[in-house]
Amino acid sequence: MELTLPTPIAAYFGADNRDGAAIADCFTEHAEVKDEGQSHVGKDAIQAWADHASKQYSFTSEPFAC
Repeated sequence: MELTLPTPIAAYFGADNRDGAAIADCFTEHAEVKDEGQSHVGKDAIQAWADHASKQYSFTSEPFAC
C-alpha cells in the first residue's frame, strides 16, 4: 500500500539528504529541529545541521505511517 503524505512532509522525504539547502527549504523561517539534545532554529541553522549530519553520518529515512 502506498503511503500518501501531506505535501510538506513528502517534500522533506523527497529531498536529497546530502543537500542541506533542499532539507532547509522544507521548513519555515522560524522552524526548529531538535536532534541529539540540541535545537536548530531557522532555515540557516537547519541547513547547517543537515549539512553537518550528512557528512558525519550515513543514513536513510523512510516514512512508514502518517
